[in-house]
Amino acid sequence: MFKRIQKLCVELALWMLVGMSVIVFVDIILRFFLRRSLPWGVEVCEYFIFGLTYLAASYLLREGKHVRIEIIESFIKETVKKRLEKCREFIGLLFCIVVCIISIEAAYYSYKMKLKVTRIYAVDKYIFLLIIAFGFSMLALEFLRKLIITLRQK
Repeated sequence: MFKRIQKLCVELALWMLVGMSVIVFVDIILRFFLRRSLPWGVEVCEYFIFGLTYLAASYLLREGKHVRIEIIESFIKETVKKRLEKCREFIGLLFCIVVCIISIEAAYYSYKMKLKVTRIYAVDKYIFLLIIAFGFSMLALEFLRKLIITLRQK
């Protein structure tokens, strides 16, 4: 079930990437031929970049494509690597839980205070904070899954 949700999130992120490409392409064509642009194009692309980052993060972690610094691992023994991996996954889990909780609290506050992100369009701020909370909760679940697998290995 969790893997299916991750795949759905990645598909949505890919569609956002396609949408960004179309918006940028159309904007370039309009500027070149009609000397006009899409005034909302940059803002929508920024929202898409924001959204796809949080939607795809847990899938990338699952697939081993997440940002990772491996220089230390090349110099240490296999037993130490296993302990380091457990620590990394535990710290990642804790960090994601903390950010998720803070994001939910901030979203509640933003909703209560009716805060908006105002540029061309006024968008409720809590929406962005809930996207952050969703992304970090998915990351936390993935870190938990990886930690359980690592702890079961001998």
